[in-house]
Amino acid sequence: MFMKRKLLLFTALLFWAMLGQAQNAWINEIHYDNSGTDLNEFLEVVIEDAASMTLSDFSVSLYNGNNQSVYDTKTLDQFTEGNTVDNFTFYYFYYPENGIQNGSPDAMALAYQGNIVGNQFLSYEGTFTAVDGPASGMLSIDIGVEESGGTTQDESLQLGGTGSLYDEFAWQDALSATAGELNQNQSFGSFNPDPEPSNYPSAFSGVAIDFSAELTWIDATGDQLPAAYLI
Repeated sequence: MFMKRKLLLFTALLFWAMLGQAQNAWINEIHYDNSGTDLNEFLEVVIEDAASMTLSDFSVSLYNGNNQSVYDTKTLDQFTEGNTVDNFTFYYFYYPENGIQNGSPDAMALAYQGNIVGNQFLSYEGTFTAVDGPASGMLSIDIGVEESGGTTQDESLQLGGTGSLYDEFAWQDALSATAGELNQNQSFGSFNPDPEPSNYPSAFSGVAIDFSAELTWIDATGDQLPAAYLI
């Protein structure tokens, strides 16, 4: 009987783990600031196999970095459905004039049934820890690009690259907006990593010097070299 209870517990945990991973969705594009009055502000979400999902289970919360709190929440059934590409469907929502805060920093969170989807508590122009809403207690992840007074009302920040998961793409500087459509420089499919290097760097060492460090190593050799070194 004890073994059976352990098995049932394991099965339940496995079920909930699979349920938590079942929603392959992410924030794909945003426009929040431009020269003059902020117009055409919008946010776009991508969902894989959206037909099997209930859109009202998904929500997007906007966070104000000044008080780390939610100032707007929309469920995905309020969004407009765009194109579907390779079973990935785009949903977008246009906010009213000056409807999205301009940063330094501010953030957006994608949730499913009240829980953050993956790492989708994303901020721009800095980071902060949320005090309420679905991301309460979480530190935001800065997308690394931003809009400014030089951005036009017809541009946006959008993910580019090839992949089928959020982490396989990268945020790009402002480009012509593509609400409801595949982003510029974006395609869905399998990501093909570089071939394994013939050899790796060796003899790595580091010496602290005041407020800096001096790093030394012997470069990799062989026919297939690493594309770069990550330190």
